[in-house]
Amino acid sequence: MKLKLIILLCITTWVSSSLPAEGQGMYVFSREGCDAYDIRNIEEVRVVDSYCLKIGSSFLYPCAEIDSITFAEPLAETRRMGWWGDMGFGRSACYYQSFLKDYPNMVVEAADSLCTSALYYLPDEVSDSREGLQKVGRKWRYVKNTLSGRRKIELHLFDKPDDWLDIAYDTHGRACLNYSSAFDYLPASTLRQAVNYWFHPDTTASLPASPVFGSFDGLHYEVSLPVMKEPVRFTINLGGAAGYIDTDTTTIVFPDTLTATESFHQMDISDDECTLFSLDGNRIIIVELFHATVDEVMKWLVRFDLDICKPIFIREEE
Repeated sequence: MKLKLIILLCITTWVSSSLPAEGQGMYVFSREGCDAYDIRNIEEVRVVDSYCLKIGSSFLYPCAEIDSITFAEPLAETRRMGWWGDMGFGRSACYYQSFLKDYPNMVVEAADSLCTSALYYLPDEVSDSREGLQKVGRKWRYVKNTLSGRRKIELHLFDKPDDWLDIAYDTHGRACLNYSSAFDYLPASTLRQAVNYWFHPDTTASLPASPVFGSFDGLHYEVSLPVMKEPVRFTINLGGAAGYIDTDTTTIVFPDTLTATESFHQMDISDDECTLFSLDGNRIIIVELFHATVDEVMKWLVRFDLDICKPIFIREEE
């Protein structure tokens, strides 16, 4: 089985390079059915640890569960996976989490390989109707790691999402978030890296070289989040010397003292030898002590930027 699969993958690589780019699919038959991929948007296909097939940076299949791989469109019902369409020009879409048949998670428009619009469709349980959004209310929490990953930052959303999110509805009545301003004229390749990480936060996946959503000048990072009626602002100041970073100070600025106090008491605020927490009016201040290279901290910062700006409706990996 292993030998046959390795040979099959070699053939796959050769055939992929010789096929026309327009509308070509790769179809993977497994116990779960038939998954369809757009060849134009597959970075690689390889066997991991001799027993697992990896497609791109996000999709894994146990080799024992794969029946066959073909490039001829099958008669069987298929499920789209990953990115489809030309991400450099025109319309493309990605398929990651369970939606209606062939309904995308995100739709992107691009020109000259730069993003011009981006719409993220809300999950089934929320987007079926406007009433679904009204029911969300206070139940949403926003929990992310600090820069070093040691502790959790937890924000609570106290309003209905349609009060503070840029929500639109398509012709079928399904709700979507307008992320066009966040991705405006971002290279399509960087957008794909960010969205891939949102749905499959693999620590080995290719990441953008610098923060996508926040500003960074080498020692100071800042980003504003529209997670409430008024934005919450994050700033991170780095400290160190001689190619190493020894500390970061994260300041979370809330629109008012009450919201800051409520969020502060929801966090794990117990101090230790590496982490200090404090509340100062409408600001929560977190100081972390560590010893890491500039390159290591930059990778942390890129992941922090992607995590903290991830749409709250994308379900966490199980």
